[in-house]
Amino acid sequence: MSKVVWCHPRPWGPARHGGDLRTRGLVMTALKAGHDVTIVTPWGAELLHETAPRVVPFRQPHPYPLLAAMKVVSRHPLRSPRIGPRARHEVLRAVDAFEPDVAVVSEIMSWSFAQRLIPPGVRLVYDAQNVEGALFRDMTALARTRLDRLTFAVDTRRVARAERQLAKSAEQVLCVSGDDAQILASIAGHDRVRVVPNSVPTPDSATDVESTEGRALFVGTLDYPPNVAAVTELVEHIWPAVLRASPNSELHVVGRRPTPALRRLVEAAPNVTLHIDIADLTPHYHSTRVVVTPIRRGGGTKLKVFEALSFGVPVVATSEALNGIPVDASEVARADSVEEIVDALATLLTDRVTASALGRRARNAFVDRLSWEAAALPPLDKALARPWGC
Repeated sequence: MSKVVWCHPRPWGPARHGGDLRTRGLVMTALKAGHDVTIVTPWGAELLHETAPRVVPFRQPHPYPLLAAMKVVSRHPLRSPRIGPRARHEVLRAVDAFEPDVAVVSEIMSWSFAQRLIPPGVRLVYDAQNVEGALFRDMTALARTRLDRLTFAVDTRRVARAERQLAKSAEQVLCVSGDDAQILASIAGHDRVRVVPNSVPTPDSATDVESTEGRALFVGTLDYPPNVAAVTELVEHIWPAVLRASPNSELHVVGRRPTPALRRLVEAAPNVTLHIDIADLTPHYHSTRVVVTPIRRGGGTKLKVFEALSFGVPVVATSEALNGIPVDASEVARADSVEEIVDALATLLTDRVTASALGRRARNAFVDRLSWEAAALPPLDKALARPWGC
């Protein structure tokens, strides 16, 4: 088994971001496979106090105004964390004492500090949770404010440059789907790219869909431009048509950091409720008839779809939202046009039997093929194993 130093770009605590969920799932999967893992991460107010993995946090080097100015003139993405000389020395001592065989860099935003911490001779793995150059181009196109458009445009160039550098430097590049693998292989080479699918922890119990009322659920970070666009379309164009077919139905939008405009839109809409900063989504999934994910843009695979499948809740999702998730028409309701989404939602919100059957098939698909243990453990274990690939 290998000793793995794992670099993550956000504080190690309760998962509040899709990338946090993936890294946390991969780390726990690696531990189950017998690998020894040390996490290097920026300091946060809340660390998880657990025996494994061990966490080595570092503080940002300067007060925010000076740090912001340094980010502007550097070549690293604006949104990436920085590590100062003193913190770097302390982390290097911890890493050297750990004596890792493998270093995993999760997301491009980790590369700004990881490249200064990985000892010579340690094998490098890049966990590309998205094709991040393409993702930032989408984020720039969807940005709503002048400041966001400017900063995303700067980061699009910097992320693309860092992505090329890291993909070429890594001995293995992990990605979430076959589509992402094809794009990253054009940079890193086909022999170094390996698909390690996303997943989420398996809940102890599935939702009893037949006993739920007519409630639809959207889950996502609400200042992320693809989610903002999805909720806007859902509330403005899809939901009014659903209410004409099912007047008593409810839509619940759950997420963090809603933009002011999105918050006003959601709170003004009929039969729509906004929930902000919910720590545990389990009660929402257990009381939901259908999860709707009308994503049009954005890279990677959508963990919100995996969560719904894991609870056995029917999913209505666009082709973009299902990209890279191996499910078929018997397990999810794929719908791309507004009319298709409305029809699928209206059917599932009003037909308990159909919804319950789809939910059971969704849960079975997750347990059999899509859980961390079923889908991610074999390729991840090979990527971390000694000797390489065995």
